[in-house]
Amino acid sequence: MIAATRLHDLVASGDFSRRIFATVEGVTLSDAVRVRVSTFAARRVAGLAELTATISPVCRVDFYRALAAFWLELRFEWQRHNLVSNYHTIRTGECHMAAFVLAAASSCVLACIEEHLEEVDRALMDEFAAELIGGTHDALTARFQQAQARASHVA
Repeated sequence: MIAATRLHDLVASGDFSRRIFATVEGVTLSDAVRVRVSTFAARRVAGLAELTATISPVCRVDFYRALAAFWLELRFEWQRHNLVSNYHTIRTGECHMAAFVLAAASSCVLACIEEHLEEVDRALMDEFAAELIGGTHDALTARFQQAQARASHVA
């Protein structure tokens, strides 16, 4: 069974949504955070349903291309929520609950997708994400160091 079929079955069964909400089960959440998690889950379930029901029956190559874009979007979202959560904890000593929960939900969605991919596909997407994040980090670091060096010469 190809990944598109397995992912479609995961969405259609409701298991995808249940797994997202299971990541926050037992965690006390404010109404605002609960709404954010519900919105997150609804968007991801709808997004994956669109890919599996609309694209995969027509073109397998475009399905995988769209799935890779969906995965990258989630991977970057997880990175952002994780950084916010970590830095908030460093700065305040307390967990930023919304960021923490959304990072966990993002991680759950990534895992749901990854378990239905071939190892080579997972490795390629991981490598591509790491290159984008690492390359951006390196470019920004160099730019900020250059700006700091220019500022110290002016002073």
